[in-house]
Amino acid sequence: MARSPRTLLPALVLAALAWPAPAARAQESVGIDIANAPFMYQRDGEAAGLYPALLRAAFARMGQPLTLQALPWGRVVAALETGRAGAAGMYKTTERLRRFDFSEPLFVEQLYVYAPAARAAGIRSVSDLKGLRIGVLRGWNYGDAFDTALRAGELHAEPAASDVYNFRKLSAGRLDAVLAVEQSGSAQLRSGAFPGVAPTAAPLLALPAHLVFLKNTGRQALLRRFNLALQELKASGDYRRMVDDALAESRRLGRAAGPAADTAAPPAARDTPRIRHAAASAAPQAGDVRRPRAVLSDAASAAR
Repeated sequence: MARSPRTLLPALVLAALAWPAPAARAQESVGIDIANAPFMYQRDGEAAGLYPALLRAAFARMGQPLTLQALPWGRVVAALETGRAGAAGMYKTTERLRRFDFSEPLFVEQLYVYAPAARAAGIRSVSDLKGLRIGVLRGWNYGDAFDTALRAGELHAEPAASDVYNFRKLSAGRLDAVLAVEQSGSAQLRSGAFPGVAPTAAPLLALPAHLVFLKNTGRQALLRRFNLALQELKASGDYRRMVDDALAESRRLGRAAGPAADTAAPPAARDTPRIRHAAASAAPQAGDVRRPRAVLSDAASAAR
């Protein structure tokens, strides 16, 4: 005898109650550099800049809860290496590919050499930097060609806590050139504090930045979803808008604050070694980032 709809309803309700509800997606934690405007920095206690904007928009499309933390880069890397969080804004190297899973590029950062105009005009490749005192950011890696030349003793890199310090040293004659991301270097020139300094005619380096997780944390599926969301942002035009907004904000802040506004971080955070970019092949102990000549060839465990 067939059951009537009235007698079926309680059974369906009980079955629905007994069936486990879909598990809520776990909150993902991602760290960003506290002091790398316009790409990632801290403002009013919150993660700000282009990379946080892209991450928030992509994770919202994914329906994936996200916590962003702006921290000194060394702490971001420590959390990444222990699997406690991902990291955004990291460059890809051969060594890192063995340890971490990478998203598609968030953005391609272009780095120029800044020097007195006559010298800048003659710099076209890493080999043109031989014999020069080059201002770099403490703990950053600037790609395989630069790192190889550095380890071979062909370059003399002098690390500092910020681009502002490097430009001041350049102006004082204590450096021959500064290697800086385009947006940061251009902000220093717009300040008017460094007359006679010019960028090279073309970028010396073009380095994509990525969202990264430790391999054994099983984030491969998450990164595939993230890549799709990033593609959707590009197709919709939202990606271009966010890039333009971040770069316009950087130019506005640079004009308003002048050369002293190198970062959004407090002095204590700026003085912390920013280990944003790890070298591809060297493997000293993690955290060993203060040696002037070897700072750019430290292991992946100690860099962006």
